[in-house]
Amino acid sequence: MKSIADLIAATFARCLICWMRIVPARLGELTAWLLIRGLLLVMPRLDRAADRNLELAFPDLPEADRNRIKFTSYHVLARNLLTFARSSTMSAENTAGTVEGEEDFRTLLDTARAETGSGVLIATMHFGCFELALQLIALRYHPISALVREFGLPRLDKFWTAKREQFGNELYARRGGYRETITRLQDGKIVAILCDQNVKRKHSIFVEFFGLTTSATKTTAMAVLQTEVPLILAAFYEKSPGQYRVISKRIAGLDDNIEGRDAQLADLTQRLHSGIESFIREHPEQWFWIHRRWKTCPEGVPENRYEGV
Repeated sequence: MKSIADLIAATFARCLICWMRIVPARLGELTAWLLIRGLLLVMPRLDRAADRNLELAFPDLPEADRNRIKFTSYHVLARNLLTFARSSTMSAENTAGTVEGEEDFRTLLDTARAETGSGVLIATMHFGCFELALQLIALRYHPISALVREFGLPRLDKFWTAKREQFGNELYARRGGYRETITRLQDGKIVAILCDQNVKRKHSIFVEFFGLTTSATKTTAMAVLQTEVPLILAAFYEKSPGQYRVISKRIAGLDDNIEGRDAQLADLTQRLHSGIESFIREHPEQWFWIHRRWKTCPEGVPENRYEGV
């Protein structure tokens, strides 16, 4: 049964990507928008999760403003799918001058690599054109490695991974991913990790995020602790069709004045998520609000933030 579902999903994805690539951009965008709206109709809990997330993150914001952020974020998701589908037409030449903030991002990477002579860890997030971000980095800077979560459907994974790797990026899966991350960083490679989503308690460190005690992955900080590589937070979003912006900042490394491995990990993870929060507060409509980001709570605390959602 799973193999049949895989075949259907892979065939649908191939047809969808091909359709959005060959039709006029406005028709492709309409297709992507209808797909997002259809998904929300079939899975209304996603829309309810977005409402709840915005209430948790911005409790003092009027409901009308939260709704505006939510619906704009759905359009961002549609554009994310469209730009990824049409990315095969991109090149280093035709993307020149299309990424605001590119020079600052390039300088951050070059400086970090020159300082240590090692790899660099890029912490990124489900923000803006996150599927296109890896393509833009490969075209405008250099192909990189990225730790990704697979769909769990072999045919679909093979197709989607090939699309993501079309400009030389190298992707690897979460199973055994930490060890692979360390190896690649020690080999001097640039590695990107998405680190903005909920994590089960046994794999997490709890930080303050939008004023709430929040489960966060400890993988990023552990990799920095083990390899001592520089850490850069970066995210891309689309300003207008064909024009993008990258926002990036260097996250200071481990604080030697803090004693104890666990305390150092917690401090770095907190500073990283404070940076993530600042990016989201600046551009809230660009974030992925349909994910139940605040689901996991510390032991002994009821996990009821999404009760009834």
